[in-house]
Amino acid sequence: TVQFREGSVVLGSVALVNGAATFTAPTLTPGSHSISATYTGNSLYAASSASLVQTVNDATGNCGASNTHCVGSGREFSSIQSAANAALPGDTVVVYPGTYSGFRVDRSGTAAAAITFTISGPAASVVISSPAPTADGIYLGNVAYVVIDGFSIRNVSGACIAARGAQPTSPMRGLTIRNNACTKAQGLAGLYLSEVSRSLVENNTIQGLSTYRTHGIYLANAGSDNTTLRHNT
Repeated sequence: TVQFREGSVVLGSVALVNGAATFTAPTLTPGSHSISATYTGNSLYAASSASLVQTVNDATGNCGASNTHCVGSGREFSSIQSAANAALPGDTVVVYPGTYSGFRVDRSGTAAAAITFTISGPAASVVISSPAPTADGIYLGNVAYVVIDGFSIRNVSGACIAARGAQPTSPMRGLTIRNNACTKAQGLAGLYLSEVSRSLVENNTIQGLSTYRTHGIYLANAGSDNTTLRHNT
């Protein structure tokens, strides 16, 4: 087996076939990534490792496309909230490097056409430093099939990312929350996800929480079934 990592984060493992291992990592954000590959060895072959720097180009940043909404200086939108208000199922909101206010999402995607919020640039290049009106950095208000990918959220008075408003019998579904960094959230949790079902929470980092009562990730309440949490720190 060959294990692929970026820093301490395990990206995945694949079997060696005819002396080669092929791995695809579709979740990597645009920018440079230092990837290492480690082969565990067996009775015939010694263990070994290798590393490379992989550059991911900004394939999502086609700002002229009707289903892409770009946010940043000189872009179509100056705030993430204004782009969120315009986003429809199948749309992608691409946020360019800078510091922004938080935002809330009140419109759902579909299983075949999620609404995606992502960044153009390396990790930590897009910073949310002040909260949305809910006090959270990013607020998902009873929505489904929404992707939140690559944001750095700091010093908000609520949660860095919160999903609220659903019911146990009709929970939110199909949320993907990945590659986000939460620092010094002052609310109940770094990530507070209530009634979130059949969703994915991966590769997020939560640190510097403000009180001993604060949770890193709080997957809360009766409707939160069949949600996967993996590779979070």
